[in-house]
Amino acid sequence: MNKQLLNELLTAVNEQITTENPKEAKTVYETLLTRGLDEKKAKEKIAKVIYQESINIMTTQEPFSRDRYVHNLLALLDDVEAEIEF
Repeated sequence: MNKQLLNELLTAVNEQITTENPKEAKTVYETLLTRGLDEKKAKEKIAKVIYQESINIMTTQEPFSRDRYVHNLLALLDDVEAEIEF
């Protein structure tokens, strides 16, 4: 993933955490921090979920699903140690 796209995704992550929209973004971020991830890595994991949701929307032509997005955010808590590739 190129640096510009990553920066745009991280901007979206920061917006979600700040506005608590969805509230689970901030909850997941704070939980990842308490589990030992640094701020950058925690935000990159959330960015990956945003990226995956965006790809899903483009490939399936389905509308955004808040439920699916939140489910995938919460799934990050099950696999904190998994490495992220950008």
